[in-house]
Amino acid sequence: NRNNRLDDGEKVGSVTLGNSAFGDVNVTHIELPNADGGRVHYLNITSRTGLVSLNLTVAERFMRLSPVRILTPMEVKMDIVVNRPVVQAGANLGIEFRMETEEEVTYADRSWDDLNGFAVGDAAMNVTGGPPGSPAIVFFSWAKSATVDGRDIPVALMSSTGLEAGEYELYLLYLSGGQSIGQLVHDPTI
Repeated sequence: NRNNRLDDGEKVGSVTLGNSAFGDVNVTHIELPNADGGRVHYLNITSRTGLVSLNLTVAERFMRLSPVRILTPMEVKMDIVVNRPVVQAGANLGIEFRMETEEEVTYADRSWDDLNGFAVGDAAMNVTGGPPGSPAIVFFSWAKSATVDGRDIPVALMSSTGLEAGEYELYLLYLSGGQSIGQLVHDPTI
């Protein structure tokens, strides 16, 4: 209904990406030196059908990935590539994530990276737990735009309620603006 949300009855199709898509697939790993002497690990995992690829980047030291993104040593960069999804003309694409935790979950319109100058335009889900005096934070952040066939499109977050305690369904919605989707590239960070 073009309200940039996933309402009941609006799913026109889905593809499972769990074990059925990625179980027992090969992981390609390349390790290269960084310009400052650190090591960088690149991993590629492509689904059996080739529909989705996950490209992971892990660096020992701070690493500039683009003019607006620096990867910190505490992060894993996870580029999601969706190749030629079969979606109805004019439909948006979404990726559903399921998260389970007994810890505190908060949404932030700006990620830690965005607030500290390591990224621009990121949002995040933060999970905080541990002792109150020295809690640990785990995060999942993402750019609020993605690239589809070379053009930028907005990315929206939607979360479902009414699940069991400690369970969350998160949807990243790629708002195509009514245009077709050939290849989508998005860049979450964990």
